[in-house]
Amino acid sequence: MNVLKCWLLGPALLTALSVAGQNLHFKSTAPAWVDGAHSNNYTQIGTPAVDVGVSLASTGSGNFTLGTPKGVSTGLQVAVNFATTSDTKVITITFAQGVQNLSFSLYGIDKNATSQDQVTINGKIGRRISAPTLTPSAYVTQSGNTLTGTSDDPGSAASGVVFSGYVDQVTIVFGCGPAANANPGAQGITIGHLNWAGPLPVELISFSAKPVGNSVQLMWTTAWERNAQQFIVQRSQDLNEFNAIGSLPARGTTEQRQTYTLTDEWPLDGTNYYRLRQVDSDGQVTYSKPVAATSGDTAPALELVENPVDGQEIRAHIRNMAGSRYRLMTLSGHESPVRATIGSDGILRLTLLRPLLPGTYWLCADTANQRLTRPVVIR
Repeated sequence: MNVLKCWLLGPALLTALSVAGQNLHFKSTAPAWVDGAHSNNYTQIGTPAVDVGVSLASTGSGNFTLGTPKGVSTGLQVAVNFATTSDTKVITITFAQGVQNLSFSLYGIDKNATSQDQVTINGKIGRRISAPTLTPSAYVTQSGNTLTGTSDDPGSAASGVVFSGYVDQVTIVFGCGPAANANPGAQGITIGHLNWAGPLPVELISFSAKPVGNSVQLMWTTAWERNAQQFIVQRSQDLNEFNAIGSLPARGTTEQRQTYTLTDEWPLDGTNYYRLRQVDSDGQVTYSKPVAATSGDTAPALELVENPVDGQEIRAHIRNMAGSRYRLMTLSGHESPVRATIGSDGILRLTLLRPLLPGTYWLCADTANQRLTRPVVIR
């Protein structure tokens, strides 16, 4: 079998179905921001809990003023006196685990006689960029992920920022726009309080498919796990209907890198699409993006799922058996009537149309070029 090996990097592989709302209030969430401090670490925010770090750094010679950075009723206030138009303040917000649907407002972005505020917002999840959706106020214009003041803001206008996917780090670069004077002077913005849907339970580093003989080996690696219960590997031929082909228990909660492998012994004909269904201990479910494996093996194959067989159905794994005719024969050569169907899981199902005496029978599969036979024991 030849398999097209696919890698998808970064925890954005996983998308959540349901998470709880969280929020961080810069002034009241413990430990509260100390006026004038350049960083703060908020621990165990929300349920499930996530640690959040906030820090401010400078480029150039601009100084903080008015006792800022400090927590105020609307968020984290940052007032500065930029000496040149190249001065910036960089605010970095880091989540210990990726969070979903992060949103906040930016207040005070504007332009006056000497200064022009310009704010650029970037996000990432692992090594992958996560772009925000911006809603500029009436005093702001937008270009990509940058907001630039156009007129004097009375102080209450808010520009919205939303990351619809996952992020584990956001940077906000506050500086001067092209219309600012050479010595812009006093400027300031406020970063609104943070709201998000919940932390990502697992950071998935990689997920791949590769050939091992006539099978496909699935391998995935996590950077860390939080309250993770299990991984279920699902397979599809059309990217619409996925069926589980196996599962492995997760490690629960760990900060160590973990690697898992699971083998699909009977891949479907043609292209197989695989994805991970990760189940958290509180019932939260996340899915990875799919990876594809394309089979180049053309040899017909037939193998019973179980033998002996109880009940009214015989099941078998098949491969490269398109257009085959299936029959159930007695040892003396008489045909017993059956109805053959092949499900989306690739399993051949033979439904017995009349009761059979216990004993040994032959399952016969006639392909275009050969006949495959397998003994079946009916209890």
